[in-house]
Amino acid sequence: MIKRVYVDGQHGTTGLEIQKYIERHPHLTLVEMPYEQRHDPSVRKKMLNDCDIAILCLPDVGSREAVSMIENNQVVVIDTSTAYRTDDAWCYGLQELSAVQAEVLKTSKRIANPGCHATAAILLIKPLIEAGVLDSESVLKLYSITGYSGGGKSMINEFESGNTLPPRHYAMTLNHKHIPEMMKHLGLKRKPMFMPVVGAYKRGIVLSMPLEGEELKKKADREALLAIYQAYYKNCEFAKIGLNDTGVLNAETIDFGNRFEIDVHGNETQFLFTIKLDNLGKGASGAAIQTLNFMYGWPLKMGI
Repeated sequence: MIKRVYVDGQHGTTGLEIQKYIERHPHLTLVEMPYEQRHDPSVRKKMLNDCDIAILCLPDVGSREAVSMIENNQVVVIDTSTAYRTDDAWCYGLQELSAVQAEVLKTSKRIANPGCHATAAILLIKPLIEAGVLDSESVLKLYSITGYSGGGKSMINEFESGNTLPPRHYAMTLNHKHIPEMMKHLGLKRKPMFMPVVGAYKRGIVLSMPLEGEELKKKADREALLAIYQAYYKNCEFAKIGLNDTGVLNAETIDFGNRFEIDVHGNETQFLFTIKLDNLGKGASGAAIQTLNFMYGWPLKMGI
């Protein structure tokens, strides 16, 4: 059966990427609002209620407005903004979070698509918490470098204007919008220090977490830590564990899509945990398509 998908906010970075996935997906078809009616709210409301799947690629305010228009409770809604990521009435759309989360996701109609940095942090940290290596009281420091495509059209235009721009720190108040979802879905009681940097390349995230050996709640070496990840993600076809022994990690050399790569490095007393993924794939549009594939029982890599 073909599912009809309406993308509200289809011309933004995430919306455009989702359309690419839909175009090559055999079970999804894109339904679009007639161009001449694009400013008519009654037509927008009809589109939101007549589709099988509504994917919202809007700012928080726009997403809340769109959700308020949806009266058809059979429409599956995936929201890519931050509006509902910590809302208990919505399912957090990260299948890998836990087996329980995956079961809830299967039948959900309201799904909050995770943020890119939050996706990286949760995938990196959750197995360590479940294994007792970290706990809810752990004080974590997270450093993330991301491609400029994560900043949307204005940042893309800025970096592609022909001027050479250096990497830049942002969210200097240490209150990045992805921190609340990190804390909620990891069960953290203490706010992590999250330091993001946007790099002068288009797409790809590397998030790293340094830890002193004494900060681990259980003594472990690199092999034991990699074994934790391998066990946790043993049935995850997107996970790649412990692939990098070069001593160099390049954020730009990623596989576009939903693959994520986790590794552990360091020395006898210190560890560096890293995860690399595509901020537009697993960190945004690809995550939405993976969710649909999982919900409808299609191969997880279909269209991705």
